[in-house]
Amino acid sequence: MMSSEVQAISRWTGISLCECIAYSSTISCWVCCRLFMIVESGHEKLSVISPKDKCMVSLKDGILWNKPSNFHFTVLKEEHHIGGGSRGGNVVRMHVFGISVFKDPHETNKSRQFKAFGMLQQPVFEDADQLHQLTNASGGTMVSADGITWSEDTIWPLNIRWDTHHSLFWDEARQTFAVITRGPSPNRRTLALVRSEPGKFSGFGFAEVVATPQRPDDQMHSAQVFPYYGIYLSILTTYDANCTELAPGQSRVRRCQDHARCELAWSADLRTWKRFTTDDRQPLEVPLTFGKLPMEKRDSYEFIPLEKKTYHSNGCFAASPVQLLGQQLRVYFMGVDAPHFQNRRTAFSVAKLRPDGFAGVRPRAGHYISRLVTKPLHISGNTLVITADLATKGFIRVQLLDSQTSVPLQRQSPEQVLCADKNPCTFTSQVALSWRTLAAWEGKSLRLAFELKNATLYTFAFERRDIEHEEHLAWQFATSGWQVARSMLLFIAVTCLPTWYLWKRCRRQLNRSRQQDIHGSIPVGKPAE
Repeated sequence: MMSSEVQAISRWTGISLCECIAYSSTISCWVCCRLFMIVESGHEKLSVISPKDKCMVSLKDGILWNKPSNFHFTVLKEEHHIGGGSRGGNVVRMHVFGISVFKDPHETNKSRQFKAFGMLQQPVFEDADQLHQLTNASGGTMVSADGITWSEDTIWPLNIRWDTHHSLFWDEARQTFAVITRGPSPNRRTLALVRSEPGKFSGFGFAEVVATPQRPDDQMHSAQVFPYYGIYLSILTTYDANCTELAPGQSRVRRCQDHARCELAWSADLRTWKRFTTDDRQPLEVPLTFGKLPMEKRDSYEFIPLEKKTYHSNGCFAASPVQLLGQQLRVYFMGVDAPHFQNRRTAFSVAKLRPDGFAGVRPRAGHYISRLVTKPLHISGNTLVITADLATKGFIRVQLLDSQTSVPLQRQSPEQVLCADKNPCTFTSQVALSWRTLAAWEGKSLRLAFELKNATLYTFAFERRDIEHEEHLAWQFATSGWQVARSMLLFIAVTCLPTWYLWKRCRRQLNRSRQQDIHGSIPVGKPAE
């Protein structure tokens, strides 16, 4: 349950986090939704970045980034720019914080294609220590046609903390825009859920706290949420609050060795969140029986583990993941090399993992066979596919069980996914039960039993496949097999049969010659007549 590869892309002084990164198939390049949030010299900025050379053919990998060189904003000064280059500024909004951007695929009005939620105005203090506040922070929504020019700033008087990284997305199940943000508690970081009016990017109402930590040293700073196979996953940033205030009540100066870590959490309804960790670290709102998983005891449950003496030794703040078809998943994140309340350098970074590789199950001991039984499931297709990693000679075998008795059903043909290669096997959408086994049970409720040996199972799904097409493929395979066999027979007939015939003829001639030699020979020592 962690990334397979981590890489720093760029280094800056301040906070750098791409709130929304995506791969554009139309122009074949990576874009950052044209938004970038950074803290530089204490001033938050909303800026523009893009891949280097504006997505030229040579650079389309989402790794090499630079500021655009041809953007000129007359409103902001030239010094307000981030990244390399000297021409033009790329900052489009000052004094904002935690802006979450969503490109709405359902929006028909192109002027409102990009939508944003976050702090629109920072609080104002009358002293340098920020002890006496004149005005509160305020936040809300805005829209844009291109991600550069924003309008319709709307302030929403929500009871939340605006100084966090918000997560805006479309909730298909409820047909509303939803935001996971920070709750109002000043002393302990919590997560809150805010929804819009159904079908509208407006009417954001009551903020409901949905995740409260059990301990002050295990707080929930923020969460980037994304729909995932009928549920919701989030890359959760937790905070250990390892700080000591040097002069309590008089100053905000602190000595800290604190850390912000990236973990995984999941929810079925956005209101009950379960972390992939032990019971003593679950939110107070979650019943301990909810989504109970057989977690193996580990030293760390981090999704992107922090590493000492590196660019991400003290902090990880992630964006929602990006998946490029046929390639790995990417999670762009901000790595922090020092405690939260100290001067630190940050890195715009990327972590890579295999498709569907967020979390998986495997036997506690790889060489033993382990069995995993699901709850009763609705068989919604005629084929079962899995995503899994198998070591050499590893396998995953699937059985259908009665939903009530958990007894294996009859009329099953044993099917399994096997790794017969010398190297480990990686399977994505691999057929585990074909239509020959599953088609008869489509529409019914059954349990699945997975038997695993030297294997990690990530996901499984039911698919509806065309039987005629599958039979046609099978017939083609059989026909091609017969064609190969016929070619082999023809090869034997052409090469081996003449050789065999010549060999038989030579052998017959040799035997005849031997007979002639025997009958015409003179015994040794017999006197001549």
